[in-house]
Amino acid sequence: LSLDLVCIANVDGFFERVSPAFSVLGHEMSEIQKRPFIEFVHPDDRAATRAEMESLARGNRTLHFENRFLCRDGSFRWLAWTAAPEGRTIYAIARDVTEAKRTQEALARAKDVAEAANHELEAFSYSVAHDLRAPLRGIDGFSQALLEDYADELDDEGKKYLSFVRESAQHMAVLIDDLLTLSRVTRSEMRDEMVDLSEIARTSLARLQRNDPQRVVKVTIEADLVDRGDPGLLTALFENLVGNAWKFTAAETAARIEVS
Repeated sequence: LSLDLVCIANVDGFFERVSPAFSVLGHEMSEIQKRPFIEFVHPDDRAATRAEMESLARGNRTLHFENRFLCRDGSFRWLAWTAAPEGRTIYAIARDVTEAKRTQEALARAKDVAEAANHELEAFSYSVAHDLRAPLRGIDGFSQALLEDYADELDDEGKKYLSFVRESAQHMAVLIDDLLTLSRVTRSEMRDEMVDLSEIARTSLARLQRNDPQRVVKVTIEADLVDRGDPGLLTALFENLVGNAWKFTAAETAARIEVS
């Protein structure tokens, strides 16, 4: 009744007895016992199978050996063998691991695709970052020049607006760095430290309110929201969450955003 393929073979290379589970291969039982079993082994696995048989003939046990066996329809199934010799007789059990092998192969292919996509993302991120940094430096630099060289010609309101411009340019530079970090996240070490999520939320919402001062939004942020994680990635997360809340309440006359 075993679902595993149980057999008795000899060192001459023939099956003497096989269990009904061998029917998974689709061959007649008499055919399996009549032909040398090496004929049922995939050509690429025959050398390793012969070497394993020679080891058994010398009295060694097989704890785990995998090869592919031919099915009647021309396909092959992966079998994982355990075997023990007794004189010229070999007692063996094989488990059909074909589905597990297919899963491993599918995972390997998916990993290759993911790694290729990550490399493309990183290359794209570096390209975007390079193109964005130059104009950002210009915005920040000229804003600073205005503040320093034309301070006497600017009132307090103008100076405040220019400081907002500089702060936004510097913040965008940080976001670009975070983008590069995110593109490397699968290959770089994650930082694990205590992070004040309440402060991150306050900073994000304060920036949104400065950039959109005509909005009337009641903001409530629970104090002491602290947890462990990567500060840069958690900041990027909250920037997106809070930004979405700000954007999708734009039609409300008196919006309320709560972080808790």
